[in-house]
Amino acid sequence: MGYNPESLYVVSLNGDTIHVKNPDASTQSMALSGVRRILVETNDSGPWGIDAWWVLEGQSTGDALYFPLGATGDGDFLNYAVKLPGFELRGMNSASNARFECWPDPHDLP
Repeated sequence: MGYNPESLYVVSLNGDTIHVKNPDASTQSMALSGVRRILVETNDSGPWGIDAWWVLEGQSTGDALYFPLGATGDGDFLNYAVKLPGFELRGMNSASNARFECWPDPHDLP
């Protein structure tokens, strides 16, 4: 079995908060109620690099939380996300540098 650098990121949901522990032991957190958009960001670094990332954008410009698809515990996040109205998992087959919107906050819809 090969090395899986994605698994070095640890994602946990605790109440209304998502926490990400990065490989360098730094942490990020965001209130789930503050998530404005969920995206999948892909790049062309695969199969050797981490080529697919979850991006959770918050209420303020630049307020975002990132973790790779395949992170330890990301299944709990996906179980949460698929229950959001209008959520659609997109971008899984992309091998290029792109961003795919999977969910907008319903308040942001026209």
